[in-house]
Amino acid sequence: MSPASFVAFLDFAGATVQVNPELVEVISPVPAPFLPSGLADGTYIETSDGETRLAVQGDVATVTAALSSAAPPPAGMDCTRWYPAETSGNEGSYRVRSVGSTGAWRFNFVVPDDFATLTELKLIGWPNAGAAGTGKPINMHSMNGAEGEQFDQHQFSLLATNYNLGTQETIVGLNLAPAFPILDAGDYAGVEVDHQGIGGTMSYLGIRLRYTTL
Repeated sequence: MSPASFVAFLDFAGATVQVNPELVEVISPVPAPFLPSGLADGTYIETSDGETRLAVQGDVATVTAALSSAAPPPAGMDCTRWYPAETSGNEGSYRVRSVGSTGAWRFNFVVPDDFATLTELKLIGWPNAGAAGTGKPINMHSMNGAEGEQFDQHQFSLLATNYNLGTQETIVGLNLAPAFPILDAGDYAGVEVDHQGIGGTMSYLGIRLRYTTL
């Protein structure tokens, strides 16, 4: 379904209506009991700013009138958030963060407020010449904390872990979950990815967080 097919969407956090949202990823159809009254169709989507929204078809007046009966996503729903890397250049049609054989870079993400359990936390990218293959040593250093806590309330290091970076120029996901043994709703998080001589450059796109809702 294209972005143009959505006239408006509901932001549960702010209960506002916006017109013509940029659709990035359809998450799942909306169960009928959770649709605002008077709306016949809707889809949970992931927008360009990494927020989960309820997109609905219909005119803005109808959507506005239905705001008072809008329900949050049901508990136990599978959701995905995307946190793009700070980029350093182009590769094909992509913007990427290139990190060399012995280089390091830091990536940030936020744990959603409706987070219940972690399903997957991966750094997405691909290896270039020399970096592909198994047994590639990478250190991970993480910190996370919520508003009102120390920025390093929780910190952890995962040292000398060997990763399978797969095939040259083929997209791969590095598992970040072991570097975050404690992760709570509302946490701000950062991870330093430190290559320990992997033989080539990695091109990173960003972090993909998958979770179930409260």
